[in-house]
Amino acid sequence: MKKIRILLSLSLVMVAVLVGILLYLDQQIRVELVGDDHLVLNYPEKYVETGAKVFFKDRQLQEATILPSSLEDTTLGEYVVEYEYKLLNIHKKAKRTIVVVDQQEPQLQLLGEVSMQLEQGVEFEEPGFEALDNYDGDLTSQVIVKMPEEIEEVGTHEIEYEVIDSSGNSQKAIRTIEVTK
Repeated sequence: MKKIRILLSLSLVMVAVLVGILLYLDQQIRVELVGDDHLVLNYPEKYVETGAKVFFKDRQLQEATILPSSLEDTTLGEYVVEYEYKLLNIHKKAKRTIVVVDQQEPQLQLLGEVSMQLEQGVEFEEPGFEALDNYDGDLTSQVIVKMPEEIEEVGTHEIEYEVIDSSGNSQKAIRTIEVTK
């Protein structure tokens, strides 16, 4: 019976020591990102994985495991990449947020002459325009044309063209029309 008590006491001591070691390790082990924890990518910029490292105190143990993510750097949005390290009951994580944005304004090109001359009474014929965006593609059908009401009167008139992409980036262009007698 005495031997059982001694063994039981030793077992409890060993469990307490083991719990103490695990608590100590849990406090000393950390996962650190290599690079920033928040990245903004301007489409079509590609995400370059820099990883994360596992440290015990100041000593690097290994690279952290990258968990599967839904990161799609060709689609605008916010994504999270997670890194983890597991050892027994110790589970450490780090997260990196990646935001893919479109900050580039669309390209708006006026076809024909940018500055035109017309005789009064001759109807203005739109030479055309094209609008292309790095993310949305062809936006020609979304160009807003602001034609002055007095376009047939003698004088200088401006026709304003504007296109806005799905991210709110805009581009304007002006065509000048000189109406003479």
